[in-house]
Amino acid sequence: MATLLQLHFAFNGPFGDAMVEQLEPLAESINQEPGFLWKVWTESEKN
Repeated sequence: MATLLQLHFAFNGPFGDAMVEQLEPLAESINQEPGFLWKVWTESEKN
């Protein structure tokens, strides 16, 4: 059975290209989790 996990967490930046650059290693490590198929990262400076 497929499962969808949605997480919301406080994040004070950086945003945009700087966010991509700084969080890329984390995103790559998440890809290595067994059974992980895909992820969508969103960002909002308001929240």
